[in-house]
Amino acid sequence: MIMTGKLKPIFSLLTAALIALSSAGCSPRPPLFFHQTQAGRDQSARKPFFGPWPRNLVLITIDTLRADHLGCYGNQTIQTPAIDTLASQGILFRQAFSPVPLTLPAHASILTGLYPPVHGLQDNGYFILDDRYNTLAEILKEQGYTTAAVVASFVLNSRFGLAQGFDFYEDNIAPDPNRSDPFRYERKGDEVLRLAKDWLKQKGGTKFFLWLHFYDPHDPYEPPEPYRSSYAQEPYGGEIAYTDSCIGQLLAILDELKLRDNTLLVITSDHGEGLGEHGEKTHGVFIYDTTLHVPLIISHPRLDLRSTSLDFLVRTIDILPTTLGLLGLAEPGRSYGQGVNLLPWITDDKKPSPNLQLYAESLYTKLNFDWASLTGVRTSEFKYIRAPQPELYRIGSDLKELHNLLLEEPKLASGWEKELQEMEKGFAAVRSAQGGARAKVVADQEIRRRLESLGYLCAPRQEKPRDKSESNRSSPDPKDMVQVLESLDQGQILYATGKLEAAAQQFEKILTLDPGNIFIHYLLGDVYSRQEHYHKALDHYLAVLREQEDYLEVHNKIGSVYDHLNDYERAAQHFHKAAALHPDQPRAYSNLGIIYIKTNRLSEAEEVLLQALTLSRKQDDDQEMAFSLRCLGDVRLRMNDEEKAKEYYQQALRIRPSMVEVYLELARYYTSQGRYALAIPQWEQVIMLLPQDAQAMFALGHCYLLTGDRQEAARLFRHCLQIQPDHAQARRLLEELERK
Repeated sequence: MIMTGKLKPIFSLLTAALIALSSAGCSPRPPLFFHQTQAGRDQSARKPFFGPWPRNLVLITIDTLRADHLGCYGNQTIQTPAIDTLASQGILFRQAFSPVPLTLPAHASILTGLYPPVHGLQDNGYFILDDRYNTLAEILKEQGYTTAAVVASFVLNSRFGLAQGFDFYEDNIAPDPNRSDPFRYERKGDEVLRLAKDWLKQKGGTKFFLWLHFYDPHDPYEPPEPYRSSYAQEPYGGEIAYTDSCIGQLLAILDELKLRDNTLLVITSDHGEGLGEHGEKTHGVFIYDTTLHVPLIISHPRLDLRSTSLDFLVRTIDILPTTLGLLGLAEPGRSYGQGVNLLPWITDDKKPSPNLQLYAESLYTKLNFDWASLTGVRTSEFKYIRAPQPELYRIGSDLKELHNLLLEEPKLASGWEKELQEMEKGFAAVRSAQGGARAKVVADQEIRRRLESLGYLCAPRQEKPRDKSESNRSSPDPKDMVQVLESLDQGQILYATGKLEAAAQQFEKILTLDPGNIFIHYLLGDVYSRQEHYHKALDHYLAVLREQEDYLEVHNKIGSVYDHLNDYERAAQHFHKAAALHPDQPRAYSNLGIIYIKTNRLSEAEEVLLQALTLSRKQDDDQEMAFSLRCLGDVRLRMNDEEKAKEYYQQALRIRPSMVEVYLELARYYTSQGRYALAIPQWEQVIMLLPQDAQAMFALGHCYLLTGDRQEAARLFRHCLQIQPDHAQARRLLEELERK
């Protein structure tokens, strides 16, 4: 939603929340909640540029980038000349931190200036940013900017709400066949650059804001050559070096288009990477500095503060108000989320530190495994983490966070716990001012599949998150579950690579370590279902429902299992339940339509499939749209309405030209009617898409035989036997042809 000329209501609600909080006796500290801007065109802070204010903004977010892996932050082994040069020409914040170690929530905080408990996106996928929140793109849109974004991962797909305010949001990402896992929904940095250059050539003459997201340092670490060879012992570093080369090319593009001198560059990251420290290989689970400390560099050729390095703590929620300040757009008296405009400290090195505090959280393990959530507060001196086994670190002398002071300093820990509670009161006050609204939860099996392709283990979601009182067990501390996490990673790799027996053994082993983990039951249901061990799959899916009965995906999965077991009545019951739980999700209606087709209830099938089609069109979901259209074609074909069936099939194929089920259904239909000349081109399309399908090869050969083309039939029967030597019908017919 694009706003012009006025703020969304959310900002007045934020101010009201502060007033209410103060009058209730709570005294919010200015750095923790909402701030009046301290800089604008009429600010007292000195102007930080030679000449006019920058006209354009390029925000670069490099996914999964630890600050200590850049040369400008002290790393001496990874070559990052482009980023280092920008740091030498600008402002480097040595102590910048993200509030959350997950891509979607962290980017939502960068773009809104709000903490995750306020904007509501607290995990990847499933949550959608409410359009009441002002994003940086919308604020700049108000100021006449043309806005664009190029994102490199499905995690930031526009369906999650971050596209608000962007005129152009490029998130159309196809799986990359050159990756080790060809079904990963991400794009390499060179593709981000190509799209950015194309857009800049068209729109660079206008006042613009361009956000570029680079995903390359995210695992798996597979840098292209020459970085693969140069960093063979440190592929994560190779991905960073490759991304730096992309930044260098971007600078060359800006120079080529004569945009550099008028463009403010901001470089940061959403989170870091564990790299084995604290038992975490990647990110998302813990809130140690390994995954929260990120680079933050602001650069411009005419910046009158070259090589400025600031050592006080800042947060990524401060990027929005600070960027507006550096563009000369921060209006005095107007609040910009929960961040601080850092311009007064940037321009006055004698100004005392703002003494900011960071709120940090990870709900990843709570939402996915029902382990304890982690929340905490960090200052330049201390880090406190709330957990079943709380942690307190004196950062100044313990940068690696290895010496827990909890037992030595219980009073200090108690004080920080109270500080954290005060923060949470502030968040609650803001949510109350919004009428208690939270980010929308989306239960979508396709979202889960795409996130898992990127390495995120995602439990099925329900509309209403489970309360602690509803769980039959106490939540384990993630610190105690490191071995389980490692086993989960191994099991997921086995599952993704099709080693289903080994994956099942791995997940069964995890159940002995964490018997109450319903997510493992869900994964085992999936594994056994793929192995066609349907009764075993059913046992595990039902175990999930015993804990939480309103999981949409689980009802869909159970319905599919009963479908395979030919128990159509029970299948329909679970699909009905799924549709009742989430009446806005098309897949449950499509599944129900398939059951009705199989039980010859064609009118009912058509009714629910039209409902699925309407929903998928409303949601602009191409995959569900094509599926519904294909099923509607199946219905009409069974009604002997061939013309209408073809119409539906053609619509489905326009969306998904490789939808083999359409050709297969038509081929079988024409074959069953003895219309072999019409069946032949359909079987040929099937074989083009499935060249190793022996049964399709045989069916095509049989059609040629029945139309009198014995030579072509013999050729196809031979090909069928090459694929499946024990195909008895093909062998018998081929022998008959050869005898004649």
